[in-house]
Amino acid sequence: MHTLTLNFCYFIIMNIYKKGGVWSASGSYRKKMKILVTAIDIILTIAVLSILYIRMIKREKPEPIKARQALLPVAFGGVSLAVSFGIVMLVSRIITASGYKPEDHSLLLQSFMPAFFSAAFPEEIAKMAALIISLIIFRGKIKNLYEYILIGAAVGIGFTVVEDVLYADGKVATMLIRLIMIAGHLVFNMIMAEFIGRARLNKNNSAIISGSYYILAFIIPVGIHTLYDMGTAFNKPAFSDDILTGVILAAAGIFAMVFAQIFVLTKFKKNALKYCEIEG
Repeated sequence: MHTLTLNFCYFIIMNIYKKGGVWSASGSYRKKMKILVTAIDIILTIAVLSILYIRMIKREKPEPIKARQALLPVAFGGVSLAVSFGIVMLVSRIITASGYKPEDHSLLLQSFMPAFFSAAFPEEIAKMAALIISLIIFRGKIKNLYEYILIGAAVGIGFTVVEDVLYADGKVATMLIRLIMIAGHLVFNMIMAEFIGRARLNKNNSAIISGSYYILAFIIPVGIHTLYDMGTAFNKPAFSDDILTGVILAAAGIFAMVFAQIFVLTKFKKNALKYCEIEG
């Protein structure tokens, strides 16, 4: 998600710099700076996400989640990135076989198709699978809804860290913009975990209610993720004559992502004790 978006932003910024004569460093200097920026990028990602997660863990009462429950899902989140690659390849083959040609469709559909099928859908379904596997492994040990949310956050952290390690490109613009959107996957999986937790903990839920919780656990993160990528990495109108639509789409996508991060992190911080009291 982040990589394509940030390359899009970097392309615009660097073109401005080059035209203004700002970019004049030697090849050797640029290489060293890329290595330094990449290292800072990865360290900052790990540091920020670790601080967020540790603070979340400390809010659980009467005692925090066990270390194994807190850390193993991080590994599953990292592995889910590789799974998402496989899903992308499979979906791409299906779409190609269907005869779909982007140029035959509107610019909005051209933005939607890759945003959904190459980013939001494969990444969120892979992370959801990692979350469910984690919950199965720790079944019987999860005490309350807040621990569901913590495990979901851990999966999102694992995915983000591995994604950043693989795709950090040594560009300062990339690093700065990534920091703004750094909690995206963490937040998506917290949303997933809350709905799945509500479906599993309340034994009085009907099959329809439980099923609706699972559906919401998937479509809300996918919806925000798709809108964000439509407005950034796959914003086709922005590269056409329809600049106004491109700007509106970009504003909507970025606003949705920023709002989701602030709203979800604030919500779970304020209601941590209430979530701790919701037990199965």
